[in-house]
Amino acid sequence: MLERGIVKNQTDLDDWALEIATNNLAVGAGADTADGKAGDFRGTVLISLYDRDGNIVRDFVLYKAWPRKISYGSFNAMSSDVVIQSLEICHEGLTVIQSL
Repeated sequence: MLERGIVKNQTDLDDWALEIATNNLAVGAGADTADGKAGDFRGTVLISLYDRDGNIVRDFVLYKAWPRKISYGSFNAMSSDVVIQSLEICHEGLTVIQSL
């Protein structure tokens, strides 16, 4: 489960997760969507862990990954709190790369 504060500009990861969620697209080879296109939206995902100085400490590479669940914390117009986005990603393989 990845969690982060919502930012103004969406990333490719957000677009990918939202496309699957909003169109109720299937995951898996040979799965068909309503428009007849293949519904396999698995991809390779790189997650980098940074230290306080902005240096990469470790990379995680997820293979044949897809977003399983995306959710958002509560929105409150009377508060200046940051809204938290949570993203759960499933995958079929993982490599951990230790940085020097």
